[in-house]
Amino acid sequence: MESISNLIESYDAADGKSSITALKELLKELRRSKLRRPDIVFDNWMRVLNAESGSEVWNLYEQICIAALDNGDSNFANECITILLKKFPNSSRVGRLVGMQNEQCGKYEAALEVYTDLLKKNPANLMVLKRKVCVFKAMGDTKRQIEELNALLTQFPSEAASWLELGEVFLSLSDNAAAAHCFEEAVLLNPVSAAYHSRLAEVYYTLGGFDNFVLARKHYAMSLQNQAAQHNLRALYGVLYATNSAAQATTDAANLSVDAKKSREQELRVNTEMQRWAKEQLAELANPTTNSTLELVSRAVM
Repeated sequence: MESISNLIESYDAADGKSSITALKELLKELRRSKLRRPDIVFDNWMRVLNAESGSEVWNLYEQICIAALDNGDSNFANECITILLKKFPNSSRVGRLVGMQNEQCGKYEAALEVYTDLLKKNPANLMVLKRKVCVFKAMGDTKRQIEELNALLTQFPSEAASWLELGEVFLSLSDNAAAAHCFEEAVLLNPVSAAYHSRLAEVYYTLGGFDNFVLARKHYAMSLQNQAAQHNLRALYGVLYATNSAAQATTDAANLSVDAKKSREQELRVNTEMQRWAKEQLAELANPTTNSTLELVSRAVM
């Protein structure tokens, strides 16, 4: 099975002349990956719907409805919901669409009523729990947003996206320590995500102090391990800032143990090497002539 990025590239290259088979596969993969591309759905839904059969027809109607809501077309979304309700009058998935339509129209209290009723039937409905969070976010009720996220994470502690969302909420409140904890949880759940490591590194950098600057450098380095420097300038510049700040950070040496002093000296040596490496990488990006390795990056995260 082709990746979603390859399918989208093929679709763009076809310039509106994709085969029906390719379109069906693309829309199906968009559903599977939960990637929202209302432009693609709207441009092709009729062709694909006429060619679909069985349960895929109803999955496609759901996808069309969400695309309509994303485009602000409440009337078209309502047509899809009406069709789905006739087929699945007691479906929680269709009920969620009803709630989302209320959200799109700014009827937040009505949306909450729908979601509350759905959760009475199934308190572990993750998608509905997420919709409740979205409602309070749209209403600007940060306190309730945090409460709902905490309740969700109590049931689903491995929900990385919700940890990220909670971290962003704490950042908006300038509670960087709490945000760091949330991003740490997200990194533990998805340690190969370059974006997660970079986000955590940024929070450590904001917290400041030698130890936090070192942690920031390490997570920027791990970000670069997972995504090459030429595609990850955010982390590459982060290494420069973190190493420079760590080198300038002052610590009362009299309060450090012998082991702590040795550890600090080692970190400063790595800092110097990492800063040099990052500068070299930036210089190479304009005119790459050598193949660099991540050996130094690996040393930096140990």
